Amino acid sequence: MIKRLISVLLVIMLISISGCNNNVEVNESSKIIFTAKDLDGKEITSEQVFKDNKITMVNVWATYCPPCINEMPMLETLNKNFSKKGYGLIGIIADGETKNNDAKEIIKATGVTYLNVCLNPDLDKLLEVQVVPTTFFVDKKGNILGDPLYGARNESQYRYELESRLSLVR
Repeated sequence: MIKRLISVLLVIMLISISGCNNNVEVNESSKIIFTAKDLDGKEITSEQVFKDNKITMVNVWATYCPPCINEMPMLETLNKNFSKKGYGLIGIIADGETKNNDAKEIIKATGVTYLNVCLNPDLDKLLEVQVVPTTFFVDKKGNILGDPLYGARNESQYRYELESRLSLVR
């Protein structure tokens, strides 16, 4: 009897935990609206970045973060494969302004072609990133889709997140 009760409780707990992964909502109160500079000093606005994409992955990384750097070639592959489907990708370099040359070297070494901009105080306050890498998913209006992902992921995990959040785009 006790074993059966424990089994039922475990099943209920597993169902509730797995259900959390699919409970992604548009966070209407949180928009990513910014003006930032790319590594060449050119000003870029969030509107320019988001307007042509159904969903844009916003990946915040740092030059001192090995997991961030290790996932960059895979993110480049995702960017190439998914850009035809209306997805976009932008990197935000958490320490970019102070490590601009290091960031340029890393981007070149990893073969990244997607846009990278430097984190500025306004963007830092808006995103409140505590951990790198952190990835946000944003619609064409700048609305954050669901909760951010903390830590590096593999390609299939990012594919799953992109596809599941696509259903939230209106």
